[in-house]
Amino acid sequence: MEIKDAIKLFVQARTADGRAPRTIQDYYRVLDPFAEWIAEQPQQALARDMIREYVAHLRSKNWREGTVAIHVRNLRTFLRWMHDEGYTDYNLAASVKAPRMSSRLEIPITPNEIQALLETCNSGNFNDVRDRALILLMADTGLRTGEIVQLQMGNWKSEPGNDGSYILVYAPKTKKNRYAILGKWATDALVAYMDWREVPPGDAPLFCRGDGCPLKPRAIGSIMLRRGEKAGLERCRTHPHIFRKAFVTGALDNGMDPERVRVLAGWTTMAMMAFYTDSALGRLKAAHKRGGPVDLMNLRL
Repeated sequence: MEIKDAIKLFVQARTADGRAPRTIQDYYRVLDPFAEWIAEQPQQALARDMIREYVAHLRSKNWREGTVAIHVRNLRTFLRWMHDEGYTDYNLAASVKAPRMSSRLEIPITPNEIQALLETCNSGNFNDVRDRALILLMADTGLRTGEIVQLQMGNWKSEPGNDGSYILVYAPKTKKNRYAILGKWATDALVAYMDWREVPPGDAPLFCRGDGCPLKPRAIGSIMLRRGEKAGLERCRTHPHIFRKAFVTGALDNGMDPERVRVLAGWTTMAMMAFYTDSALGRLKAAHKRGGPVDLMNLRL
């Protein structure tokens, strides 16, 4: 069987298993270049040495380690599937080691940076009111962009006289529902945004363009990028995922129970917590202030 045909069957099987659309896109993004590379080789029969040569080819591109890891991880999944389905005599996934996951030493977006973004949303027009609500929602809930774009107006519940509200969230990544809780400021921003909407609560998208069409994940990234440019922030300080990290580290720094943080973040296990908190700068600074050796030595300097 040709590799392209095997990839088509593999993706079909994973789709039938209920994998998220983003996961299916990743399979194509990783495996199509692999099939093209195999087609260019003199010997096209899969073998251990060929798999290792392809991974070495990926590393020669000087990609970030995380990017290489995504390719290797999905390639190993495909090769393991081929063995399980009987298309190969042995598991070629064993040809290369599984990539080690590592956390990105990335400082979460700061209160001053969030303030700078909000100050670009003061004109009172539709986009400004919407983006203000979007910024505060991301900072207060840590929702993924794939979750935000699926929110409907009926998912948001706000009780009169209450200081907060909540949203029923569906997570494509885990295929589960959970609640996202919003405090007073994020709730007030959503209330102001809803005043602009001319459709009754229901299945209309919660966040949309001016014409009512729902935002896409890439559109949210573009919105944050434009706001960041107006606020004078670097590009790396405005991508949506940095708000998610700020939510997790901020909630922990403020004393929230880690198990509640896990539930609110939408993780099925505590394993992902370390990848968000290893570089929690605020907690490291506080710990060093309590126990840093030099300042406690009473040196005469």
